[in-house]
Amino acid sequence: MDIVTLGTAAASAAAKKAGETFGERLLSAAGAARRAFVDRAVVSLRLGFEEYLKSSYVRCRYFKTVLNPYEPADLEETYVGLELNDPSTGMVIKDSDLFKNFKNGEYIVVTGLAGSGKSMLMRYLTISSFDSLESGTPLYVELRKINDYESKDLIEFILKECSQKVRGVTKPQFELALRSQLFNLVLAGFDELEYEHRDQLSQQIVDLERDYPGIRVIVSSRPDNDRFRSWSSYKVYKVEEFSKDQARSLIRKTRYNEGVKERFLQALESRLFKSHQTFLASPLLTTIMLLTFEEYAEIPTKMHAFYARAFDTLFQKHDADKDQYVRKLKTILPKEDFKLLLSTFCAMSYLEQKFSFSRDAARRTAKAAITYSKQISESISEVLEDDFVCDLTDAVCMLQPDGLDLVFVHRSFQEYFSAVFIEKSHGTRVYSLLNKFSHRFSDSVVGMSLDMAREKVEAEWVIPNIDYYVQKLSRKNGRRDAGSILSSMLTNAQIHTNGNQVHFSFYDLDAKELGPIETICTIYPNQLGSTILIECLKDLSIEEVQSKILNPNYSKRPGYSNWASLFDNKKDAPTITIDISKKDNWWLNALGLNGCLDVLIEKLQSLKKEIKQREEARQEIMEYFI
Repeated sequence: MDIVTLGTAAASAAAKKAGETFGERLLSAAGAARRAFVDRAVVSLRLGFEEYLKSSYVRCRYFKTVLNPYEPADLEETYVGLELNDPSTGMVIKDSDLFKNFKNGEYIVVTGLAGSGKSMLMRYLTISSFDSLESGTPLYVELRKINDYESKDLIEFILKECSQKVRGVTKPQFELALRSQLFNLVLAGFDELEYEHRDQLSQQIVDLERDYPGIRVIVSSRPDNDRFRSWSSYKVYKVEEFSKDQARSLIRKTRYNEGVKERFLQALESRLFKSHQTFLASPLLTTIMLLTFEEYAEIPTKMHAFYARAFDTLFQKHDADKDQYVRKLKTILPKEDFKLLLSTFCAMSYLEQKFSFSRDAARRTAKAAITYSKQISESISEVLEDDFVCDLTDAVCMLQPDGLDLVFVHRSFQEYFSAVFIEKSHGTRVYSLLNKFSHRFSDSVVGMSLDMAREKVEAEWVIPNIDYYVQKLSRKNGRRDAGSILSSMLTNAQIHTNGNQVHFSFYDLDAKELGPIETICTIYPNQLGSTILIECLKDLSIEEVQSKILNPNYSKRPGYSNWASLFDNKKDAPTITIDISKKDNWWLNALGLNGCLDVLIEKLQSLKKEIKQREEARQEIMEYFI
């Protein structure tokens, strides 16, 4: 009997156990007066959720990897415990402590960079929760799937996703179950939501506490500090980097050629951890390092070169059970043409913020990628979209099945190949593409593009954006309308006190206006640091803000009374929300935004000068040889 069959049996037992708790919990919450409604709800929930709980358990426990995309791995056997940092205290806790906090009712956000292990943590939390259902039955929900729903109602989406195989569960019945704390919500991948819907979904997640008191909620995402800071009831934890011991443990638990594993572990001990610690700090990259080590024995130090070698390995990967049998491509394309087509497919899907596909959607994107790419290479003109999608799943393993959908084996591959597409692009297209890519400024597309084609990216995107922002942010005739500048990039500010600090959280960020400057600051940390437009408004002390804002000279200014209420000691941690506009110039200036913008402009101009000097130095050298 294979491991998935055994897992399905375990899932059936877990689903049955969960169903047995439904009636008791609902009755205790609803009372006898609603007995008939509750009885119907119990039957509907058992029928409607049993199949989902089975499939959810199996999907969370068994997964495919780039090391062996043809045989599922068992998470219970391969999971390596993570550590998490609590930024509010600086303390580091184990994931087992996080799980306890979740079961005890703590609202939690888990953040981490690509490949840090947060997805595996969410899955492991789900399957381990089936062992003890006293605190509720886990509903593992991949938030990216709501992108394909017309309605962005979170509860309706979860209900449809979790009871899709059997009709009959009504929204009132499901809401009763949530109010009865029958279910816990494990919401994976907030960062995979389309940007324009994040604010709406963010508010719905925050409102869960109010609408369903006592419900347990945990959310995973790439870092989005300004947003999560405003989720006042949620504790935000950051996944810590892998230690050497954790990297060793992961390799030992991974099902792979034992000889290769042993040689890799020896290299890790003798030199790799010292030379590639940043890669080994990530579970995903550690796994890919093992894959490329088998073929090349040495590991590149640049991230884009690392992914390029990983693709080369996957492209020519031999089936382990077939001596030197190379898995043939249906598209019959040479590697460079296949890479061109794949990079186009990735860039197009990334532009549409598509991280998973129905089979039909994958074929449509493939068809568009083929139509585009055959204008560059004639050999692509005969490729069929079905063959290309098949090669992506079966031959190079960039996509893998997830239920009825296809998903990238990891989103970081989509980002790398989008950067490859930039490397091959020219002219105004580079500017337009990178501006669009920068909307997701926590991703790595632009950073890898800079590493791969620095001269092009700096000349065609960085410099034009520096000129744009310097003009946009500068004083005009000695004056600056800071409120209008800020309101063009974000809609409002939510401000609250916590301890001795005043916290500013910003909603409705305009990714089109804010994305490029945020990204430029990210990819030039030495020149710009973490400076962003609103950096000077973060975490000021109460005394500092009071002394600057509660000035009698400002008492007639718009919004002054709101500020006064913020520091009213009679109120319990009040929060004020301000729709930023020109009328807010007085307090923005009082808190130092003008000075902050002047510093940012100076840094941007200095960066432009540095880029120009490097460009002139290159030209001078080439002129000598020409």
